[in-house]
Amino acid sequence: ERCVSRRVSQIFIENAVQGLDITINGDGSDLLDFTYIDDLIQGTTLAVEKEEAKNEIFNLTYGEARTIGEMAEILKNHFNGTKINYVPKDSLTPDRGTLKVNKAQNLLGYKPQYPIDSGYPKYIKWYKKFWDTLKK
Repeated sequence: ERCVSRRVSQIFIENAVQGLDITINGDGSDLLDFTYIDDLIQGTTLAVEKEEAKNEIFNLTYGEARTIGEMAEILKNHFNGTKINYVPKDSLTPDRGTLKVNKAQNLLGYKPQYPIDSGYPKYIKWYKKFWDTLKK
């Protein structure tokens, strides 16, 4: 479960478990195609096992971009009193959106199962337990 790449979802949770504010660069409308670890594992396993995956490149995301603001709202539902601060977006930050997963679906049979509405709460639940073990 543990994301060690310091991506936005991990940073938000780490701030929330410590009672720190969440900072969003921009107005929260930026889109990202969030991926839950079980979907990534499914896609990676299929890519390793399927002959037709050799020498191919696949996007292994959920395939539906959601806003950072939506992710922050999910987080707030799991951490009462979390404060969200909006700061101007850096002009060098690229715009992103939905990645196409149809190649992985067609060649591998990839079927992502965890939209942000279910994947992020699972990650939050895991992280809270993980955090509790660190405090002991």
